[in-house]
Amino acid sequence: KDLQKINKEAYYYGQQISEYKTLLKDKKKAEAKAMELLKKMPVYNDFIRRNSQLASLFNLGSSGAATAQSLEGLQTRSQVEQLIQQRLGNDPGARQAVSQQMDQARSQLNELKSKFPDLDNAGDMPDFKPNPMKTKSFLERLEFGGNIQFQKSNRYFPTTSDIAGQIGYRFHKNGTAGIGMSYKLGLGTGWDHIAISHQGVGLRSFVDWKLKGTFFVNGGFEQNHVSTISRVDELKSWSGWQGSALLGVSKKYKVSAKLKGNIMLLYDFMARGNMPSSSPVKLRLGYNF
Repeated sequence: KDLQKINKEAYYYGQQISEYKTLLKDKKKAEAKAMELLKKMPVYNDFIRRNSQLASLFNLGSSGAATAQSLEGLQTRSQVEQLIQQRLGNDPGARQAVSQQMDQARSQLNELKSKFPDLDNAGDMPDFKPNPMKTKSFLERLEFGGNIQFQKSNRYFPTTSDIAGQIGYRFHKNGTAGIGMSYKLGLGTGWDHIAISHQGVGLRSFVDWKLKGTFFVNGGFEQNHVSTISRVDELKSWSGWQGSALLGVSKKYKVSAKLKGNIMLLYDFMARGNMPSSSPVKLRLGYNF
């Protein structure tokens, strides 16, 4: 149990080192800083002292370089190959079985590499399920974005465009929760009657969770002021606000290195109960960075 705790601390320190590499853009300075931080840890120094011989085999000595330990008694690659040849002989069935096992081992190794792409060697592989968000600061977990939604005109309202901005917090590698605000811009009742008007504002809360690949499930609750705004004081009256309970799915795609787009299809379970009612199906196009 104590060793696993040490492994966790060492792993998260390693993740923090990776963050330093990204920020500093200088691998040599980042590695020197990492060793400096690790040498200040009593737990790390105690672990190295108690496992110095094992550490030397994996270049983890107190000086950060390989020590000149004798490897006498360890089998070389050629000796291992000769031993396998003696055990298997010329039996093709045995050779095929060994080949299959080697293929399975390579497949498992590739799978581990895909899960931990930042690790340089197997000695850094954690023996627990790491939390990739643990080394992220509060600001690094924030995601900024926005979206736009269009609504057809009806007998009560003109065609509108809901323009929203939002900020989310990544509480898990697969999940984000946040809040936002929207502005409802009136566009008129048709191509022959285009008229810009202020049709309302909205307050939003949302949660999205990764399903698989680039697909996410989205949910949230919103309050929308759907009356034409002539004075700011009108927003203080809750009689003009309507609620929305939304649930749906979205697909995210990469636009650039820092910018991501998304398409959301949502269903409003409270749309039919509002007066006047609106379409419960919402299609939103958005982005985040």
